[in-house]
Amino acid sequence: MNLKESNRWEKKAQTIPWPEIEKRYAALFPNRKGNVAKPLRLALGACIIQAEYGFADEETAFMIQENPYLQYFCGYPGYDDETLPFAPSLMVYFRKRLTPEVLGEINEMIVRDAADKIYRNRENLNDCKEHGIRLSGPALGRPRKGETRDKAQDSRDECERVEVERRFRLAKRKCGMGLVTAKLKETAAHVIAMSVLVLNLRKIPCAIWQLLVFLRAILSPKEKWAIVQ
Repeated sequence: MNLKESNRWEKKAQTIPWPEIEKRYAALFPNRKGNVAKPLRLALGACIIQAEYGFADEETAFMIQENPYLQYFCGYPGYDDETLPFAPSLMVYFRKRLTPEVLGEINEMIVRDAADKIYRNRENLNDCKEHGIRLSGPALGRPRKGETRDKAQDSRDECERVEVERRFRLAKRKCGMGLVTAKLKETAAHVIAMSVLVLNLRKIPCAIWQLLVFLRAILSPKEKWAIVQ
């Protein structure tokens, strides 16, 4: 399409892990009564465009038809202004399929992919290597010929990572880490450290209760019992 890489929709498209999202959610948009199914990228892209500009359903379809950058964002292989990308009434269908739960998961995938690109730079990789820290994920640059990934290790890393990110979300939502108003570096560090401390204090009683449940189940599995937290 001869598009400028500096265009904002070009940049937006690069920040979204489309293949991963398509692989996970493409089944949300199957063929309907023999009609050709709309790609998830088109459906999600149209909803993002509508939310960005506040367009009505019909206007959203017309804007995608007329704008090559929006077509690129929605996954078009080339510019095509002959027909509308979809019937405007399908926007209702798109919104029903892209539930708040699905959008929340997609948001996490986008943020995770963007954090990887920000923090997995050469300087940080070298620093981790110097301190003996192993980072999961692919190496920078093109994959080496014949390189194979340890899928079992990647799966374990992903499970641990999800748990860590879940704790960070709790720290931001409940323990003050999401709103650091301190101006000085030292006081900002204090606020962050205090958030971690409060998070651990919240976790300890729950961990003790889980341990008691586990021990009770082992020591007297046949007895009827109850623990009040």
